[in-house]
Amino acid sequence: MPVRKVGLAATGIAAYLTAVFLVNMNFQLSPLLAPVWQEELWNYGTAAAMLVLVYFLSKKATARQRPELPTDRASVLWFFVVFAVAAGFTVAFWLIYNLTDPSSRVIPVLLAYVAMPLLYVGLACWRVKGHGILGFHFSAVDWQLAVTMILFATGASVLRDRVFGIMNPLSSYLPLSLAAIPMFLIQSLNNGIPEEALFRGYLLPQLFAFFRRPWLAMLVMITVFGLYHLPLLLLGHNLGPWWLVALQLAFPLQPTGLVFGYAYWRSRSLVPGIIFHTYTTLWASWYF
Repeated sequence: MPVRKVGLAATGIAAYLTAVFLVNMNFQLSPLLAPVWQEELWNYGTAAAMLVLVYFLSKKATARQRPELPTDRASVLWFFVVFAVAAGFTVAFWLIYNLTDPSSRVIPVLLAYVAMPLLYVGLACWRVKGHGILGFHFSAVDWQLAVTMILFATGASVLRDRVFGIMNPLSSYLPLSLAAIPMFLIQSLNNGIPEEALFRGYLLPQLFAFFRRPWLAMLVMITVFGLYHLPLLLLGHNLGPWWLVALQLAFPLQPTGLVFGYAYWRSRSLVPGIIFHTYTTLWASWYF
């Protein structure tokens, strides 16, 4: 990589972290979304190490096809429509779940574990159809990448907790019983599969088609992915004015979205992201 590009990248990262720091300091945001500055450095340092890991492990997969999506006005419109449908679905699920009696939550369960994966994967397949493949690859390189990312996350989580004086039990990092298998499969239906298929399988390639620069597309995707969770944060937590919460999400303080996006971009497969996304949701999380 030329020195000029390295300098531009370093300048951009420094400017971005400075902006995050100013948002943290000036607005005194909720601990849920704005960790202290030392923890923020840990987040981005760990993410950088993960990106390097993904780069070397995914070299054998970079010849795979990526969707070549169009950039006409209809594509722009459908991008926002699909995003709005996904965000609206999550709001509908949250409302139905909280308005339903705990003893009879059959409808919310069906929405979360049947309707959500069908809707999100269906939307992604529909938009990508005719322009490439969605990216469900199951070769050895995909499993190797997924397992290595999990091991890295586990080690980084243990190290992080030791550094910051947090003493979690082993079950916080690793599944310790066979019950973890159905738990993982169920969580993947509610979290890993639908979100990775929609956001990395369709929306990320579409952003690349718009901007023609992978890193710019992935940075925009972080914000898109964060804003997708905005309705749930506003409904489920008392975090203050909506515009302030939106500002927090515009400066994504947990760079997992970048790791998910880069893992897909390098491997051309959704499988590592699905496995890693589900695993970090349930157990070891290498970020705060």
